[in-house]
Amino acid sequence: MADLSGSITSGGTAQVAAVADVNRTSLIGQNTSDTDMWIAFGATAVADTPSILISAGDNFSFGPEYRELITKAVSVIGATTGKKFSMFDTKG
Repeated sequence: MADLSGSITSGGTAQVAAVADVNRTSLIGQNTSDTDMWIAFGATAVADTPSILISAGDNFSFGPEYRELITKAVSVIGATTGKKFSMFDTKG
């Protein structure tokens, strides 16, 4: 299991949270901050759809059934610099 956890480096600007990895079989995480974050797979995250909203304190989990999605690069965006998230992946 790889630890991909981090924090927002520049509020309001998308950043790569995980590079593309064809061996990734699951992705789990939590927005550990008190502000909302958004994630996108294979595209630059935006604070709106089609990115996926991860509300403050919420968890997320994508298993092998989402393999086509989770093997792509993961982008994250949050409004406030320094807000943290936890993220881990497994490889099979």
